[in-house]
Amino acid sequence: MLIGEKVRLRPIERSDLAKIVEWRNKPRVLRNLFSFLPLSMAQQERWFEQYLTRQNELMFIIESEEGIPIGTIGLNNIDYKNARAEYGRKIIGEDAYLGRGYATDAGRTLVRFAFQQMNMNRLYMETLADNERTIHVCQKIGFRIEGTLREAIFLDGAYRDILIMALLRREWQEREINCS
Repeated sequence: MLIGEKVRLRPIERSDLAKIVEWRNKPRVLRNLFSFLPLSMAQQERWFEQYLTRQNELMFIIESEEGIPIGTIGLNNIDYKNARAEYGRKIIGEDAYLGRGYATDAGRTLVRFAFQQMNMNRLYMETLADNERTIHVCQKIGFRIEGTLREAIFLDGAYRDILIMALLRREWQEREINCS
């Protein structure tokens, strides 16, 4: 288990799947995903079975201080040779925990784990350019915008831009020193 200031990150379990489907199918969550279709329990179970065999993906449940599951976060496309991974799958599914620093703390906790324990050098991510909440949280953690994939995805009847953001270990270390 990974411990933050406000959250704990624990490995995903089969018993979490129904809650994840519920969170992912919320309209406010679904509109910021690259997938426009609702998720079924069968699809989530199939993903979980495949996840259990992968070596390049880590998925965590975000729990509040009281142990209440409130969301997900993870790393995928982990490339151990080049010390990089894709940061994401971050969802705060429980409405009562939005805007209260839980996403930021979960992100900082995962980033610390990736750089200190996994020896990653680079974390990168993609997000919709109009997903202001995710952009803001990731910039607070230290991610920088590296570029824009213009009109890269068709969602809600329109082509939308995708931002590419990244954080390097040395940048993270500098932030940690300056914040101490």
